[in-house]
Amino acid sequence: PHLMLLAPTGSASLGKQEPSCRLPAECWAHNGLKPLSKALRLIDDGTPSPHSAFATAMVMFLRLAGLPREFRQWSWMDAVSRSTARLVLLVALFNGVFAEDASTPSVDAGKELQAGDAAVSTGEYTAAVKHYTNAINADPKSALPYSKRATAYMQRKENERALRDLFTATEMDPTFMSAYTNRVRLQRSMCKYNSALEDIDKILELKPDHKTAMSEKEKIMKGKGAMNVAKQMVQRLKDAKMIDSPALQKQVGVVLEVSPDCVEARLMQVEVQFTTKDYGGVISETGRILKAEPGNMQALLMRGRSYLFMNDNELAMRHFREALKFDPEHDAIKKEYRKVKNLEKRASKAKEAYDKGRFQEAVEAYKSALEVFPDHALANQDFYKHLGNCYLKLRQPDEAVQACTRALEINGQDVDMLKSRAEAHILAERWQEAMNDANQARQHAQNDRSVLELLQRIERAQKVASRKDYYKILGLNKLSATASDIKKAYKKLALKWHPDKNSDNVEEAEKMFQEVAEAYDVLGDEDKRSRYDRGEDIEEGQGGGGGGGGFQHGHPFFHQGGGQRFTFRYG
Repeated sequence: PHLMLLAPTGSASLGKQEPSCRLPAECWAHNGLKPLSKALRLIDDGTPSPHSAFATAMVMFLRLAGLPREFRQWSWMDAVSRSTARLVLLVALFNGVFAEDASTPSVDAGKELQAGDAAVSTGEYTAAVKHYTNAINADPKSALPYSKRATAYMQRKENERALRDLFTATEMDPTFMSAYTNRVRLQRSMCKYNSALEDIDKILELKPDHKTAMSEKEKIMKGKGAMNVAKQMVQRLKDAKMIDSPALQKQVGVVLEVSPDCVEARLMQVEVQFTTKDYGGVISETGRILKAEPGNMQALLMRGRSYLFMNDNELAMRHFREALKFDPEHDAIKKEYRKVKNLEKRASKAKEAYDKGRFQEAVEAYKSALEVFPDHALANQDFYKHLGNCYLKLRQPDEAVQACTRALEINGQDVDMLKSRAEAHILAERWQEAMNDANQARQHAQNDRSVLELLQRIERAQKVASRKDYYKILGLNKLSATASDIKKAYKKLALKWHPDKNSDNVEEAEKMFQEVAEAYDVLGDEDKRSRYDRGEDIEEGQGGGGGGGGFQHGHPFFHQGGGQRFTFRYG
């Protein structure tokens, strides 16, 4: 209780000794330190009675600090020891120092208003807000500084703060006409039509023929009508799961013409832009909204979605995390955030499998990634591209064609996908389809050397389309035959057609044995097989046209009758 009594609680009331301070903190700063110091010195001077010394010192302090007389007559001051007296005064001195540091120097409200006006005239609105705030602190009951600060806030697009100041101004002066008119304009700009109409009624009550009020009312009714139509359209379109962009855009345009700061109308425009895949427009529009309302959840959601569909997952997740700081339980944003993380996880798994050559595993992983955002064009285009390449590695041309076609539906000018689909057609020996894709790729990349080489390869393949079918000779399926299958088929047929085992049909056996060996010479070599599958010519003497290329190495077998040497190759 002793310490509490030291704190000044109001202005002084001692006639001529009343201090020149208006606030408690100023009392401490202007009047408290000197009497405290004097009181401490009086105690330390060794006055015979510490009680009376303390009482004298406290009376001096309380009188000079500007507190009422009754605070200086309480008997508690004679009931404490010298040490207690010193402690209490030191605490008071400590508090006084801080009060002095924290106190606001006396300011002239008029000069601050002039300084604020000068800052507004040069476009320095932050400085203007500071000056007007100083004026408000100096004269908190005046309506004018609030109105002026509202103007500066409006220039900074801090409309909600401006509205609060304008309401405060009219509370302090219910007849402050310019505050009412500014508030009408601001609320009309923010499409707060009902509140604006209430203010117009107040203005007309004060001045029935107020021209500005009547003009504003016409604008408000126009904006309000367009907003109602737009809302009805949005609801109907949502129910039908589609948006009639031109019609809605027209109504939104009317609203924004009347109310350029209308967040609700801008969010409608964002919906139209997102539906029409104008993601850059969404980002630009939501930027304006978030400048005015940093915590607008719908704007953060749509902005994050736009970055997502522009294939910038990191920025998308950053916006979703920012939104969750404002509302950790927001269902739509939590759902989007989890889906993006899931997409990242599946895409990473698919890439790892592809890079390590586990193509069947990669196929399943890419299919899984495609399920997360079925309408995510850019991401899915990339997934389809990799899926098509996986199928090519697995020698599944039909599936590869399907994957490449899905990617081309998203971007029909993707040269890499046109080339990959051509490769799939080559693998399936659909030469004309391959040529069509290659020619289309050339239209989009005339100077691409790889496209020219692809065209040349298809032309060569068409020329040799009637060549020997080595897969057929070995009795294999071109698309599914493995290196092990080729080796087994060769061994089996080489034994079957070996001339030594066909003494009654030597001529046919020699011919078949030679074709089997020729087929294995090409298909048993991975590089030759790849070139053969692509329709390329095989080097002369290495299986290109038949003729003993397969009898160079291996284990010799001899014809028992004529001594002709044959080679039975095991690989």
